[in-house]
Amino acid sequence: MEDRTSLLEHARLEIAQIRIEQFADLKRAMDAAVRVSATTLDVTRVGIWSLAADRATLRCVVLHDQRSKEISGEDISLPLSAWPAYLEAVLSRRVVVAEDALADPRTRELGHAYLVPRGVTSMMDAPLFVGGEIWGIVCHEHTGPARAWSPREVDFAVSVADMVSSMLEQAMRLAMEERLRTAEAELARVRQAEAVVRTASAIGHDVNTLLQAISGSAERALDESEASERRSALGAVVADCQRAARVVDQLRELERPGPTVGIETDLSFVVDDARPTLEALLGAGHALVTELALEALVPARRADVERILLNLVVNAKEAMTDGGTVTVVVRASPSGVSLDVRDRGPGITPEQAARVFDPYFTTKSGRNTGLGLFAVKTVARASGAHVTFTSEPGEGTSVAVTWPRVLDK
Repeated sequence: MEDRTSLLEHARLEIAQIRIEQFADLKRAMDAAVRVSATTLDVTRVGIWSLAADRATLRCVVLHDQRSKEISGEDISLPLSAWPAYLEAVLSRRVVVAEDALADPRTRELGHAYLVPRGVTSMMDAPLFVGGEIWGIVCHEHTGPARAWSPREVDFAVSVADMVSSMLEQAMRLAMEERLRTAEAELARVRQAEAVVRTASAIGHDVNTLLQAISGSAERALDESEASERRSALGAVVADCQRAARVVDQLRELERPGPTVGIETDLSFVVDDARPTLEALLGAGHALVTELALEALVPARRADVERILLNLVVNAKEAMTDGGTVTVVVRASPSGVSLDVRDRGPGITPEQAARVFDPYFTTKSGRNTGLGLFAVKTVARASGAHVTFTSEPGEGTSVAVTWPRVLDK
C-alpha cells in the first residue's frame, strides 16, 4: 500500500513539473499528463475531452492508448444531446466513478455507441474547470473485467484534472497576453504610421508655402526691367529653393533622425535672411514689419526655425483677407529667446483658440489645410520650445514661440 501511495505521489509531482511557457506548449503538456496518468493507474486509455459551448458535444482533444503507447490523433465527437443522463453527470461538477459502465445509470447510454466498440467496462471521469466553469473532462477508460476504483485512485484522477485545469488557464492567459502584445504592437504601428502621415502632410504644407514664395519671386523677376533688380529677385528664388531643400531633408530624417545636440541658430539672422521670402509670400496687399534682437541664439536647427517662421507668417497673412501688417518680433531675455508673429485680423473666440493646434482644424475658408499651427507646435516642442497663442475677437492674434537661452560656452 505504501508503494502504491508513493507511486501516486511521484506521478502527481511529475505532472506538476510540466512547464508551459507559451500557448503552443499546451498540447505537449496535456500529452504528457495523460501519459503519466494512464501509466500510473494502469488503464487502457486516458483522454482529455472538451465540452462544446452549447453543451451538446464532447470532443476528444488528447487520447493516450496504453496498449500502443501512443497519443491518438483520432478526431472523436460524442453527441451528448442524445445522452441526457451522462450529460447531467458531466455537468454535475463531480467526478463520475463507474465500476460497471454498462450498468451504471450515468454512463450506460454510451453502451453500443462508444463503450462496447471500444471494450470499455469501467470509467472514471474527472471534471476540468476554466474560470470556475466546466470546460471538459479527463476520462479514464478500463477494458477487461469490471474494475473497482479505490479512493486513492479517485483522488489521484481528480488531482490530475485539477493540474490540467491549471495548464488550460495558464495557456489561455498566455494566449491572451500574446494577443494583447500583438494588438499593442499593431496599435503602435498604426500610430507611428499616422504620425508619419501627419508629419509628411505638415512638411508638404511647408514645401507648398515655399513654392508660393518661389513663384512670387519668379513673377517679380519677370516683371522687373532693371537687370540688377531681376538679379535680386532671382537670388530670392535660389534662396527659397535652398529653404525648400532643408524642409525636404526633414522628410528623410523621419527614418533616421539627424543629431540635434549642440545645434544653435541665430533667430534674428533667420528672420532677416528670410525677409525676401516672407515679402513674396505676403504679396502686395500686406506689409512686413520686423523688430530683431542683436543676440538671439536658440537651440534649434535652422530648417526648424524657418518652418516655424514661414507657417506663422502665412497664418497671419491668411487672418487678414483684406490686407494688413504682419509684425515679426525677436526678443532675447535672461529667461529665453522668443519669436512673436502678430496680425491685426479679426481674431477668434476662446473656444476656437482652444483647438488651433489640432491637425486639420481651421477657422479659414478656401484652401487652408489646418496644418500650419499644428506644424509649428510639433516642430517647436521637438526643439524644446513653448508656444503661446493669444487672440481676441476684433483685436488680432499673436503667436509666440519661446526657446530656452543657449548657455554661454
